[in-house]
Amino acid sequence: MMETEFHDMGGASKQLGADGSGERSSERPTIRSVMQALAILETLAAGQRSMSVSKVADRLGVSKAHAYRLLSTLASERYVEQDPVSSEYHLGLAAFSLGQLARTRVGIREIARPHMEWLSETTSEAVHLAVFEQGHAVYIDLIECLYPVAPLTRLGGFGPATATAPGLALLAFQPDAVVESIIEAGLPKYTESTITEPNRLREELKAIRQRGYAVNWGGYRSEVCGCAAPVRNHENHVVAAISLGVPASRFDRPRAKELVSHLTRATEAASYDIGFRMSAFAVGTETANADQLDHQDQTETM
Repeated sequence: MMETEFHDMGGASKQLGADGSGERSSERPTIRSVMQALAILETLAAGQRSMSVSKVADRLGVSKAHAYRLLSTLASERYVEQDPVSSEYHLGLAAFSLGQLARTRVGIREIARPHMEWLSETTSEAVHLAVFEQGHAVYIDLIECLYPVAPLTRLGGFGPATATAPGLALLAFQPDAVVESIIEAGLPKYTESTITEPNRLREELKAIRQRGYAVNWGGYRSEVCGCAAPVRNHENHVVAAISLGVPASRFDRPRAKELVSHLTRATEAASYDIGFRMSAFAVGTETANADQLDHQDQTETM
């Protein structure tokens, strides 16, 4: 029986016979055509940029007609695409999208964690990872401040989206209907720096979208300040925010500007690891600029 070697996504190899049954057929039932289609995708993903029908047939140990049917089926769902010039096949958009979704499902926490650790080591401040949930920023991961101070929040804790740095960074990218529902429910005043005027909140959210980050000058707890920036996925959707929590006693404009620079570097790297590519969303996507802090009013929660 003719055997052909294929490389899987992890770099390991497996043997598929001419009948496509594979080594694992004795462990659980398999469908030959599905195994063969997966073998094509794995081979293309492992570095074989493109393959002709004949080459696929040779690799699988099947007829050209059968290889063509497999490729046509994959192409119909855009898992592979055919080059109009060479007639060879390469991975399609559906395969790319599926891979990005799988990467995202690994977990925002796992992907963001190395960048949070770098941010912690670079700034010595508390680092938080938050997601948006029912008008609040919910903290799903954190690294405590390296200075000997009391924790600024806790894992699983939450803060109002209208008065915390991660909350504002997340709220700025929610649908208008979500923002308006929060405004209609009322904007509580927590400190003298809390935004309580609807139009002022709308303006601040617009500014956050333009500059790419939020800064909080004690809007929820007067003794706690900080900054936050969004993390985007491969579809340019904001899926989380990374923030720095800093005691107000050591948070002034120069320090805020310095922290924002490090923060946005970390969130851009985390977004890249999730699958976001700036070039794919050139229109309407701004690059964060810490220099814009020079034009903000420090009395506001931003």
